[in-house]
Amino acid sequence: MQDLEVLAISSSLTGNLPASVGCLRHLRTLNLSRNGLMGPIPESVGNLLQLNCLDLSENCFSGLIPWISLARLIKLETLNLSSNQFSGCISSEISALSCSLLSLHLEGNSLTGSIPPQLGLLHQLRELCMGRNNLTGCIPEELEKLRNLVWIDLDSRHLQFGTPAFFPTRLSYLARIFSKSVVVASDEEEDEGYDSGWDTTDTMFLEITPNLMMNLNLEPLYT
Repeated sequence: MQDLEVLAISSSLTGNLPASVGCLRHLRTLNLSRNGLMGPIPESVGNLLQLNCLDLSENCFSGLIPWISLARLIKLETLNLSSNQFSGCISSEISALSCSLLSLHLEGNSLTGSIPPQLGLLHQLRELCMGRNNLTGCIPEELEKLRNLVWIDLDSRHLQFGTPAFFPTRLSYLARIFSKSVVVASDEEEDEGYDSGWDTTDTMFLEITPNLMMNLNLEPLYT
């Protein structure tokens, strides 16, 4: 069992995640999404140094996210803790995963506080989803350093842009606006001569709330 590399179980687990999970030191994938697990994430997950994917989404986990333990997982590419009941702040410790993390999903929890500017150090990040929490304050300008993003979810009624329009400008031009989502795509003809520095190979999706649209002087369009 200790040589296990992939552990994926859905729709059958309840109770707490035992601390003994930290003994599975060869694990590369731990996917326990869509279960009935509850309580805190044990600090022992920090022992899973070979882990590439940690998906605990759609459970009933609660308490503080063990950021210091997660920061030890320097090979982690996917961290999905969405749709749980986590509280507390997003810690700057997450910046320790700057060389590996591709996908960070924290949406659908009860996280509070501001977005740490250190998230801008996650240079490899392609997906950053933090919507449907209780985050407040200004969206840090450091996020414009995330050149590889193709999806960002900032669906929170209390967030604001600190510098007007800096973020959408760096996301290239806004192609289509929905009531709660902005789809951002590359269009060299519309913005000829402007090098945003972003990788526009893929279509980019930006989810924001109506209050952020008002700050940007954007009118929702219904189609």
